[in-house]
Amino acid sequence: LTISLDGPDEINAITRGKNTHKQVMDALEICCREGVRVCLSTVISKQNVKCLGAIINVANKYNCKVLFQPAASYKFGLRDEKMFGPDFLEYRQAIDNLIILKRKQSKLIFNSLSGLEHLKKWPEPALINCAASKLHCRIDCNGDMFPCSRRYDGSSNCIDNTVERAFNLLKKGGCRECWCASLIEFNLLTSFNISSIVNMLGLF
Repeated sequence: LTISLDGPDEINAITRGKNTHKQVMDALEICCREGVRVCLSTVISKQNVKCLGAIINVANKYNCKVLFQPAASYKFGLRDEKMFGPDFLEYRQAIDNLIILKRKQSKLIFNSLSGLEHLKKWPEPALINCAASKLHCRIDCNGDMFPCSRRYDGSSNCIDNTVERAFNLLKKGGCRECWCASLIEFNLLTSFNISSIVNMLGLF
């Protein structure tokens, strides 16, 4: 189970909505009690860039992992990225700190070292070998199929077509950049990146 958590109550309220922090803590308590494996998902923003340690502490308390990624514009739809995008230097310092922590407590951070090094390049464009429309896709509830959860170009429909044909009709080719941490890790794995493979084997 993946649960979004961006920081303490006052910060999570800004990025996720009022009272969401308590809901997350309640969910973690239930999952811990019932033996459900959890991964926290944290978007690094100007609001939480200096307090990522608090999220690491939560992950440690509930024996779960946390996946970090930057507050790129697609994460917040039509809302102004300037409200959430972290300061460039503060962001890179935060990633450097996560890399140091990853080397010490690797099982708390879901990102691989290679994944963190990729994220450190944000917001500069950084190409990565993309498996979208080759090894994975996204299907919406109406049957629309897209290359991935971040791309809405070159779609097809698996109700109008068979799933196989719809997949084959998807637009091929990767993005100019990717900042979705889960997709980055998948792309690294399918590119046989040693750091990502070792990371995944160590996590599960």
